[in-house]
Amino acid sequence: MRLQFAVEGALGLGSALVKLASCDRRIDVTDEALTRHNLAQVFADIATTRDSEQDQALNLCLILSGHGDEANGQSWFCTYQARPGAVDLTGADLAGLIRLAGARRVTAILDFCHAGGVAADLHRALEIDLDAGAVLVMAGAAAAELAYEHPALGRGLFTIALHEAVTERGFYTLAAAPSVARGPRTDLASLFVFARERTEQLAYLYAGGRRQTPEIYGAGRVGLTWTADAIAPPKAPEPRRAFVSRLRRVVGWSAILALLTGGLLFLLQYHLTIGPEGWVEMRAGPPWMASLVPQGINVGVQFPLAVTDLATPSPRWDERRIAQRANLLAGQIGGLATHTIEGRENWEFKLWPELSPEAQRRVDFALGRDGLSSICAANEPRRDRARDYQFAVESALVDRKRACAPAFFLEQGPEVEALYTVTNPASQLDFGLSELSDQAIRMYLVGLALAYRELTDADLRRRALEAAILLVSIRAEKGVVREADWLAYMRFLEDVGRGPRLDVAADTATFPRLNACSRSWCALAEKLAAFFAAVADAAGVGNGAGMLTWLIARVTDRRNAEGDGAHSWALPPLLLLARHGDLGEAEFDWIIRFFRFIVPGEQIWIDPIWLPRFARVLKFPSSWRGGLGRCAFQIAGSRVACSNLDADLAANILSAQGRFLEPSEQSMLLKRLDERMRQDRIALYGSQIRDVGCWSKVPDHWLKALESGLDYQLRITPARATDPLTGASVIEVTDIAAAQALAASILGGAGETARSAAVLTRYAANHWSYEGLQPLLRALATALAAQDVVTLDRLLASQQSDALVRSAVLEALTLRSTEGLLHAPVFSGAPSYLRLDAVLVAKHLLPNTRSSSTSYVKDQHAEACWWPTAVRAQVRAGAKLTNASKDVRLQSEREWHGASRWQNQR
Repeated sequence: MRLQFAVEGALGLGSALVKLASCDRRIDVTDEALTRHNLAQVFADIATTRDSEQDQALNLCLILSGHGDEANGQSWFCTYQARPGAVDLTGADLAGLIRLAGARRVTAILDFCHAGGVAADLHRALEIDLDAGAVLVMAGAAAAELAYEHPALGRGLFTIALHEAVTERGFYTLAAAPSVARGPRTDLASLFVFARERTEQLAYLYAGGRRQTPEIYGAGRVGLTWTADAIAPPKAPEPRRAFVSRLRRVVGWSAILALLTGGLLFLLQYHLTIGPEGWVEMRAGPPWMASLVPQGINVGVQFPLAVTDLATPSPRWDERRIAQRANLLAGQIGGLATHTIEGRENWEFKLWPELSPEAQRRVDFALGRDGLSSICAANEPRRDRARDYQFAVESALVDRKRACAPAFFLEQGPEVEALYTVTNPASQLDFGLSELSDQAIRMYLVGLALAYRELTDADLRRRALEAAILLVSIRAEKGVVREADWLAYMRFLEDVGRGPRLDVAADTATFPRLNACSRSWCALAEKLAAFFAAVADAAGVGNGAGMLTWLIARVTDRRNAEGDGAHSWALPPLLLLARHGDLGEAEFDWIIRFFRFIVPGEQIWIDPIWLPRFARVLKFPSSWRGGLGRCAFQIAGSRVACSNLDADLAANILSAQGRFLEPSEQSMLLKRLDERMRQDRIALYGSQIRDVGCWSKVPDHWLKALESGLDYQLRITPARATDPLTGASVIEVTDIAAAQALAASILGGAGETARSAAVLTRYAANHWSYEGLQPLLRALATALAAQDVVTLDRLLASQQSDALVRSAVLEALTLRSTEGLLHAPVFSGAPSYLRLDAVLVAKHLLPNTRSSSTSYVKDQHAEACWWPTAVRAQVRAGAKLTNASKDVRLQSEREWHGASRWQNQR
């Protein structure tokens, strides 16, 4: 074992001995100068330069520290030129070098491995020439032992110990010699006993209990006089083992045993409490410790059960029941964590009476105790049909094997049978369907989509579609579908389009039972359902262009009554058609012109909301693309009036078109964006980077700036921050844009770091009630796909104090699960609280709309980086940040002005 810091220790000890022994001369030979040749030269110089009359009795003190070795009973010191396994400087060799100096008294301090063997040989060789009391040799370790270093101070243990002994005044008193006026006196050999004991102690503490026993040879004496000028070695920090020994000496074994027993009992006990954010938490320690644990310290498990999952207080509660709820709120309910009662964990048994019936059955289902038999049979005399349906849908989302059969979701769905014969909904009752909440409509549509995909009977699958059509259409207000219902219906059609096709015979109606409304109040929903469930011919439109023509004709008919309000129901299905691959470049040109997404003229107008959504899916016609390029890059000589704000909008539209652009045009967009971000914070440009990340590798400095900015906001913003007046979740526009940009960089396969995934996880947890988390969760699913089960287990275990972080990770895993979340490998042998997280995930998959704002719900249908993996792979390396010039060929200005004249004439 080589002493890595031998030089520092030897120089420090040498400086102290020079002061204490009043040496006249000091010579340092270190590092590469420490060779046999140089040593011989140094000792010879000492002999030639000393004053023969004054230094007749030369006292030589040698400190040798470094690396030692041994083989076949022979020990030696390794000089700078030593070779591994080859004998180098033995004790006899060292004695020969010392003789060159002509010293009459010799003191040698050796601190290296196997120093005891070299010290013994050196002593025997010097005793031949010198008196018995003229030689003193100290070795830091025995011949068969290694020498160790102090891990914190970086010095040999024996060097440290001897240095402490010679500079500690108290040792001079214990090994006293006749004192002088300057201070206490002693000799070096008398202090060796203290150095040996200290070395053995340090070896036990810092060398894993190994032995290092210093040795001393000879009876030589070196007088030392204590002085405050001698610099002591740095103090070593006391290790845990030394602290335990001191504690044992102070309080004794009985007190230590009592403390350990009390600590063990503390860890085995728990108490339930309601955290500051309203979640039920299991914290360590008995109930009486509840008031002693600060609220801000996470020292337990946060369950995915909130105050809203507790049973509603009732006037019929007796005093014992009221006291039990008060004890829960005060953190006074607890017990032994390892003690089970009636087959339930202790915490579950204690918490069970406080849960609402809905929460109880969710817990039972998550823990595998209830297979939904009573709910699926629908035979309970007193049951809440809507609640049962919601629970069945949530269960199907996390465990399809144990959920209800597909027929349940059709039979127990919305009651629409009486609507088949309705010709005028204004004069008919809707049987309470108009009073259903937005969440209930989403729940029913999810269940009907599940029934449509899994049922095998064609007539039952048709009935599932008819139920959805009637449900959405009957709730229309003055012939206009509700926006929230319509967007939920778009999700329904998206699920239907991914399912098996509906067989429709030629020259027959797709939904013959809807004859009473197919030409009036349910025509819009019926036409779209026929198109996505069957084929375009079944809808009577021929193809996607025909569907576009039919919708535009309907908008034209309704424009006098609704104005531009008709766009709210016409544009979502058109975007769905585009994503479905049923529209092309020509249809996109018609959409731009009809809905006036771009209005060129003296002052250009560009639609900032819907145009980017279509641009991510459809390629721009050349007549529009050239003008947008001239506006975005503000090419000199263009006759298009385009302000800086318009240029930014045009650049955003082109970024959404990124995968359709030429590499040179992509490079120009990247250069433009990079130049603007040099003048401001990169985090403010998240909305622009979002689309860039789908088709280009995000530069590292962009990615780091987005991560740092979002991480900083998460640190300074209170978790789960809500508006105190409305209760709505607080969302910063720049923050969600930065989060979307990080998600796009992962979804597009253009850049991914572990920090990006961690920041997105925390952001999703902090804004769990926000509806726009789906792109972030999809990005997390992509990032987690490369992780093995062990890594995911460690990630989830590290977040036991935050249920929402765990749920964000699990919901991301749900997006890649076919049989349900509870069948994922991470749940094999998982703790019970992790299985309960699946309940929270299921509830989040059916979001509860807390406000009328549906802006981001629309964005979910235009999510960036949505295209298939094969297409994504083609654009991953499409563009790099280069210094491409602005003279890249774009479309002619003539085409742009041709479009401008068309708009003006219209």
